[in-house]
Amino acid sequence: MAKGGPGSGKRTISKRLEENGFLSISLKDILLKEGEENVESRLKIKESMDANELVPLNIVIHLLKVRLINESNNGTKFVIHGFPKNIDQVNKFEKEIIDTQVAIYLKVSDQTMKIRYKQKAELGGTSYDDAIIESKLTFFKEKQAKCVEYYAKQNKLCVVDGEVPEDVVYRAILKCIKKKLKNDDLP
Repeated sequence: MAKGGPGSGKRTISKRLEENGFLSISLKDILLKEGEENVESRLKIKESMDANELVPLNIVIHLLKVRLINESNNGTKFVIHGFPKNIDQVNKFEKEIIDTQVAIYLKVSDQTMKIRYKQKAELGGTSYDDAIIESKLTFFKEKQAKCVEYYAKQNKLCVVDGEVPEDVVYRAILKCIKKKLKNDDLP
């Protein structure tokens, strides 16, 4: 699991982990694709995403389960970013799909997240709204912080400084994953 606030670098690092055989899974991408392809789910997903609310958990768990089954082989390592967003999602995921082995938390200041989020919006051709980023930061602090605490208590958490250059972040993550998984196959 890649955890961190909006603009902390979860997607970037998840994509970099593909270089080492990880399957990068974006919940947002899965939801957008499902919304395009499935009429039954489209309305629920669109309403939730447009309102900046969580998509119903039963939909999320089903979609993640299908994706993991379809794309994994024995021994496939995967990293999910954009999930879980609260402790209920953690519990449901671990009960119905698989225990999380390692959670990566990219620790980034609010100021850096705001700058990165604005840059991401500009690159994506979308409008930037201070109220939206503030809402996302508040949600992260109130809900996702409990996920981070949970993984720390389970001794599954790697806290990485997300303010340093990407290559430094990436090496720190690989080192922590290697240690947590006791896996010498990673560089």
